Amino acid sequence: MSVARNIRLLALHNFLEDFTPYSVIGVIYFAQVSGSYAQGMSVLGAVMLFSALLEVPTGIVSDLLGRRRTIIAGSVARLLAVTVYALAGSYEALRAFVRNPRLRYFSVGGMWSFGLGEAAFQFRVVFIEMLWPLWMIGIARLVSHVLAAISYYFAGPLLKRFGEARLLIGGITLAETTILTALLVPSVLSPLFMGFTSIFFGVNSVSLDGLMQREFTDEQRSTMGSLNAFGGSLMFAVMSVALGALADRIGVINALIIATLALFITPPLYLLAFRRPPRDVPVQAVVVDAAAD
Repeated sequence: MSVARNIRLLALHNFLEDFTPYSVIGVIYFAQVSGSYAQGMSVLGAVMLFSALLEVPTGIVSDLLGRRRTIIAGSVARLLAVTVYALAGSYEALRAFVRNPRLRYFSVGGMWSFGLGEAAFQFRVVFIEMLWPLWMIGIARLVSHVLAAISYYFAGPLLKRFGEARLLIGGITLAETTILTALLVPSVLSPLFMGFTSIFFGVNSVSLDGLMQREFTDEQRSTMGSLNAFGGSLMFAVMSVALGALADRIGVINALIIATLALFITPPLYLLAFRRPPRDVPVQAVVVDAAAD
């Protein structure tokens, strides 16, 4: 690659990196969403502080990895930073997550369940391929999707009849127990048993979404929804790689068993959430409701 072409590319890179129209209204935006000029300026102060702190470490990284890789890594980090700017709509959403333990448990449980659960669901095709012909894998997925659709359809009546706590905690526990059994005692029926657990998917999704929506204020609703979706997607990205790497080391079945056992963390998180008072509901009311159940 010629020196002249490198210079043109670096010039274009530097132009695009410094072309930040949002910086013109940055202070106005941050003050608006935070409700305070001090908090708005704190964002800029934090950016400058961390930029200064990272000057020496990034220089060392550049010497170790080379200039090209360091520039690429820095550009990716900058893109992620702007993305987080867009997603972090307000300080109030973060306060709600920190100060509302009920919302915190639901959010963390939902992110963990989606991230690891979806990664395990996608990876199960490898396990199914060990038991069924390749052309039959689509049948297993068809069973899962049809049952999930049915579950969504009947979610409302079921939630009214049995309540969110019973269906959410009981459904997850029963589903993961079935999947674990299918993995521990693999047979030609294991893929069908795994597919049948999707009957809980729609009910659990509707239940969790409703519970979290009731914890949001109108001002926090869209922001918290975006943050939870972002957290779940990020968790899925990490768990996908981790699950694949684990399967390379200990085998497909063992990796899926570990993932399934890890998903049993979710019901206790939801149980802790149900033991906390809902937003704007006195503690006494929750105690009375729990005693009635």
